[in-house]
Amino acid sequence: MAYLNIYLTNLGKYNEGELVGEWVELPISDEELQAVFKRIGISDKPDPVTGQYYEEYFITDYESDIPDISIGEYDSIDSLNEIAESIESLSDYELKILKNACEAGFFDIENIEDFDRSRYYFYEDVYDYQSLGEYMIDDIYGGVEHLESETLASNFNMESFGWDEHYYFNAEDYIDRDDEEQVAEACERYGVDDITDITAYDWYDVSEGDDEALGEAIIDEVYGGDVENLDRTTLERYFDYSEYARGIDAAGVGAFTSDGYIEDTGR
Repeated sequence: MAYLNIYLTNLGKYNEGELVGEWVELPISDEELQAVFKRIGISDKPDPVTGQYYEEYFITDYESDIPDISIGEYDSIDSLNEIAESIESLSDYELKILKNACEAGFFDIENIEDFDRSRYYFYEDVYDYQSLGEYMIDDIYGGVEHLESETLASNFNMESFGWDEHYYFNAEDYIDRDDEEQVAEACERYGVDDITDITAYDWYDVSEGDDEALGEAIIDEVYGGDVENLDRTTLERYFDYSEYARGIDAAGVGAFTSDGYIEDTGR
């Protein structure tokens, strides 16, 4: 549940140096409001003790868990009541969407009558681009392996893939160590004394240390030039979920909040 409370103060008494007021929880009925006015001395009749008229009041403080709500000293109680009533009518999930939309700056609480929950998509407990990308891909596509080839390729960390392939490369996987002639030919070809000295850079003929080029060469020669031919585990390991999510966020329709990440599909 959300709350919206205001502190009503007797303006005349305040100007005389006396703070007379009361906290009011909104929404409030007319009968309850009149009772508050009576307790703090607001009336169209003169005060029975001083004979002074104390007809005016103002708001000296407020509290709410609705982000970025701002209440002025002379804001209309009727208008604030309408806001509180609208908030009260929301379900717990709708209220969560409203709060996060306000926090993200996508919605102004003063326009509560126009609130449309359906235009917002909320990812709860998602606070960084990595987890956002994983959430989006799993939720929308059912996993990275279901992405289009172009999306996979543009977000695949080829450099990291190439580095790992270099690190774990073993020429014995490609050369029969027991075939002395084959071993000798390989050593001569690559200018080494032992096949364990043959690196992935040698094998795929790319510059030493150019991990991105190595990754591309391996994809071309081993996987038919398309990363989508890799197995799911490999795709998940080298797909850059963070970069993917940043690309989505660049459209300006989403924002991280204290509860997660919210998208405004109507922006």
